[in-house]
Parts: sequence; C-alpha cells; structure tokens
Amino acid sequence: AAFAPPGHHPATAALRSFEGLAEAFAELGVRAGAGGAADPAVRFVLKKAHSSNASGISFFTGIDARAIVDHIAEETAQGQASARGSASLTLRSGSPAFALVVPAACATAAAAAIAAAACSGRAWSTSQRVALSAAVASGAFALATLGRAGVARAARDPDGPNPAGPDPALGLTRSSTVSELRARLRPGVSDKQEKGTVWLLQRYVEPWLYEGRKFHLRVLLLCVGDLSAYVHEDVRMLIATDLFSLGQQDGAQLLAHVTNMGVSRQHPEYCEGVQNLPLTALGEELARTVFDEVAEVLGATLARVRAAGRRHFFTTANCWELFGVDFLVESGTGRTMLLEVNPSPSLAMYGSGPGVRARLCGPSPLEAVPPSWRPVPLGGAPPAGK
Repeated sequence: AAFAPPGHHPATAALRSFEGLAEAFAELGVRAGAGGAADPAVRFVLKKAHSSNASGISFFTGIDARAIVDHIAEETAQGQASARGSASLTLRSGSPAFALVVPAACATAAAAAIAAAACSGRAWSTSQRVALSAAVASGAFALATLGRAGVARAARDPDGPNPAGPDPALGLTRSSTVSELRARLRPGVSDKQEKGTVWLLQRYVEPWLYEGRKFHLRVLLLCVGDLSAYVHEDVRMLIATDLFSLGQQDGAQLLAHVTNMGVSRQHPEYCEGVQNLPLTALGEELARTVFDEVAEVLGATLARVRAAGRRHFFTTANCWELFGVDFLVESGTGRTMLLEVNPSPSLAMYGSGPGVRARLCGPSPLEAVPPSWRPVPLGGAPPAGK
C-alpha cells in the first residue's frame, strides 16, 4: 500500500487484534452509529498480511461492517459503564451509595451482635428484641433501596444475558461471526513477541468478470542484479469456481470470491482448462492494454521501493529473484489493481515437475534473460484514473 502508485492498490488498514478492527474500519470510512442504510454488497476483505494461500480470509458486506463496528462500540460503552458503576460503589462520605450502604452495614452488624448475645444463653430483654427487629428492618430497607436504584451488578453486567438479542436486520450475530473473528484475531503462541499476526483490512475491488466469474491475474516478475526487472509474457487468469452473483451480497460464499488456485483445486468441480487461462482469453486488444499497465504499475512500484532505501528491497549485482504478483482488473474502469507481491511463488499454473522454473527463467537469468520476458520500465506511475 505504501509503494504502489496512487489509484492502483485498494485502500488498506493494518491491525493485530479484534479491538483494532473498529479502528481499521474507521480508516476505511465505517464508523459506529452512522446513519443511513448500510450497503448489502460485499465491500471489504480481511486477510493475513503474510499469507499466499487465502488462509483465514473473510469478506464483509457493508451491513456486516456496520454490525462489527457497532458491536465493538457497544462492548466498549458497556465496559465503561461497568467501570463507572463499580466506582460509584466506592464508600465515599456524602455519596448516595455511602448513605445507603453504611446504614445497611451498621444495621446488619447490630443484628448480628444481638443474635450472638442470644446464642450465648442470655435472656433477651424487651428492648433487645425491639432493637433486633429494627436492625433487620433497617438493613432490609437499605438493601432494597440499593436494588431499586439499579446499583446491583446484575442490572449492568455487560456479560449478562441480552434479552433483546441481536438485531435481526444485521448480517452478523454475536454468538457466531463476531466470536469467530475475536478468536481468529487473538495472538497465537507462535506469534513473534506475542504481538500478534498482522492482518490487512482492504476495500473490496469490484472485479471484472469473465463469463460471470471473478478472476485475478498471476504475473511473474523477475528481478535481476541491481536492478533490472522483467514481466513474463504468459500472464495467467485464475478464475473462481462459483458465479460471482452467488456471493455479491454474501461474503460467506467463498468460492465466488476466492480465486486462489490451491483453494479452487480442492473443489470437486474444479476444471483446469476453464479456471486457468491465458490473459489473451480477454481478447487481444484488452489483454495488450492490461499487460502494458501491469508493467507500468510494477515499474512505478519498484522505483518507489528503491527510493525508500535498501532495507525494503535489498538487491545485489550477483543475485536474481522471482516473484508472483497478483492483480485484479476493476469492473467498469478496466484499471489494474495491485493486490500483493509473493516471494518464492508457486508455479503450478505453468505446469508441473522440477523443470518448470528452468523453462520459465532459463538456466541463469544473470547471464541471459529468455526472450519470453518483457522489460519493466522503472519510471513514473500510470495515471491514477487509468
């Protein structure tokens, strides 16, 4: 997000916890208590920052997003109310709680003392019996008043039952999706320094469809020495299993949204010849336009990374590296949107066996780059509206 040229990467917010989800949504324009009707279409995607297999990915409609931020805001408000309620019970002279609790405590203590005297075998005088009755009545009255005043913890316990239940108009329920998100975003024992996995919340890119299905582009980027860059001419279209219409307003329809080849292959209806196509399946003219823009976006991105310093991308004259870059083509505009850059990419969409890499990259790109690679111009960015 920091290095892609403007207009060619979806708006993105990073987070490490469930509590950070509300702030991430706020960065993308979703705030608690916002008025107006929520958008029923899928508008957001949540995924791990360092994962190329779609593990843990989630898609949210505008309604889902509103439900999440409202739920977190309600939890926060309940927690604050609970803290204020607990503080109000602190016995401070002159406070209403002090005026009620102290008499109750004194009355109860007096009753206990009289009862203890009675248990010792001494006979009760008439005055003692009257005092006991008064003490019990005084304590009962004070405690009842506390209950009517709503000081009792059960009346404000945020973890107690919610008789109203979740709003049926919302796309989420507290007992299911919100709980799953909380568990998923909880730092694991293997997370470095227990800081938690970095997650990315992104604006969902409305995808260009191929025969009614979403697809993404897998582009091979070859970086040689310090620094020449090339894009392989065979750009692959990886196509979703289900029709996009099935998931347009339902983020749970993962097979309509996820185009990852490893995920798609697990479905019994996966067809390699239909879901792994060359870019030219879009037509020669559109394919050429998309390819040229992909090269421009990658060139601008690499130029920005280099300008930011070698700690971001350390290149040396005697090394080369292959990346798998994922793009979406935006519906309506035809603009290419850079999604992610993956080191050590799978080459399964180009064939199988140990010879695939050598066939694509040649024996040594440092000595000679095969003619199937097109140079990437390390220059300016394409127009944001292109």
